[in-house]
Amino acid sequence: MRFVIFGLALVLTGCVTAPRQFHNPNVTQEQAKRDALECRYDAKKVEASQANPIIAVDMANQAYNMCMEIRGYR
Repeated sequence: MRFVIFGLALVLTGCVTAPRQFHNPNVTQEQAKRDALECRYDAKKVEASQANPIIAVDMANQAYNMCMEIRGYR
């Protein structure tokens, strides 16, 4: 039964949208990479805090998007 639930979670996770592409003309490429890495790290913490893998991926994407927007990326 666990394998069925895990398999279903993996299939449904693929239906969740991926994080957007962000651009900020006021930062260097190195800074943009660093910001994206830090936001991904924070998003992974959000994802790890959720028991439901489908909700976890969606919440992680939202956290990543908010993090990048707060840093001035559009």
